[in-house]
Amino acid sequence: MRSTFYPSFVEVSNTHDQLEEKYHNALKDIGFQFDKEEEGDSIVNTSWNLSRGYEVHLTFQMDESNYICVDARERPLNWIHGSVLGSSNIPDIRYLLRTTKSISNSMKDAILPPGKDIPIKLEPDGTVTFTPNDENQKEKLCYIRKMSKRKRFKKYHYLNAFNDVCLDASIILAEEYNKLENGELHGPTKVCELRVEFDTELLLCADSNYHQWADMVIKISTSLAKALSRHGIVR
Repeated sequence: MRSTFYPSFVEVSNTHDQLEEKYHNALKDIGFQFDKEEEGDSIVNTSWNLSRGYEVHLTFQMDESNYICVDARERPLNWIHGSVLGSSNIPDIRYLLRTTKSISNSMKDAILPPGKDIPIKLEPDGTVTFTPNDENQKEKLCYIRKMSKRKRFKKYHYLNAFNDVCLDASIILAEEYNKLENGELHGPTKVCELRVEFDTELLLCADSNYHQWADMVIKISTSLAKALSRHGIVR
């Protein structure tokens, strides 16, 4: 469960390499340590509309020469979804508290029949083609996200006498395709994101409570926002 997502609104003058470096330095400033780097060219996340009110997310991963579906879930339910506005010197903080649920095999087969490869192909010029050209699948597909790289960081945080918490942060470089009003997929749009994730399972630990957990989330988020500001990341 991802319990918070942290984006920054940045000047166009920042390249993705510059953003990655500034994010890295900001995380280092507040005590996060680099853990590992993952190449993500083999992972594609997609969203599909089975009906006007029901959306599912499928994750595909390259297995030798073909993509296979490795995860199938309903669209996440956001219990908390909002932003704390910064200022001209401090970036905004966006919080998400969400839950997800896996879908049945029969529901997955409604999108991707058994034995079929991934029905989409991302062309170098940014266009999306379907293999084979299936209009039914084309109509259902509403979003594609191809991760290029992910850098993971960790930080240990004292929560209380019983819990020394390990926090996870990520810098993600990805390409996104979004469906326009005319039904066509537009992209790719390159993004460079910074995320900090807090485990809500901590609320079930001994002598842990919501106030301690919320205080940790706010303190880490605001200290990161200030660190980003020092490195030139502002609203």
